[in-house]
Amino acid sequence: MGRLRIVLAALFAVGALAVVAVPASASTPAASSSKFCSKVKKIGSTTSSQPTKTQAKTLVKQFKAAGNSAPPKVKAAIGKITNYLGVIAGGDVSDFEDLVKSGNYQGYAKAITTYSTYVATNCT
Repeated sequence: MGRLRIVLAALFAVGALAVVAVPASASTPAASSSKFCSKVKKIGSTTSSQPTKTQAKTLVKQFKAAGNSAPPKVKAAIGKITNYLGVIAGGDVSDFEDLVKSGNYQGYAKAITTYSTYVATNCT
C-alpha cells in the first residue's frame, strides 16, 4: 500500500506540473475549445496529491465531462486517464497491481502528456 501511494503521488505530481506549465506565448482559446477549457478548470480543484477514493471518483466525473467536448486525440487520452483513475476510485489494490502488470499504466503517462500539452496550448 505504501508503494501504491508513492506511485500515485508521483503520477499526480507529474500531471499537475504538466497542467500548470503554460507556455508564455500561449494564445487565447478558440471558440470550439472554450467549453472544454471551462470544464478543465474544474478538474482537481479539491483534490490532494494522494486522492481518496471519493476524490478519485470526482476526478473521473470531471475528466469525463471535459472529454465530452474535447478533440478526438484529447478525448482518447482522457479515456485512458479515466480508466486509470477508475482503478484508484475502486480502491482495490489487486486491480492496481493487475494494471501495473498489464503495462497499461504506461499509457497513462502518455495520456497525461497529450492532455496537458493541449490544455497548456489552448486553455490559458
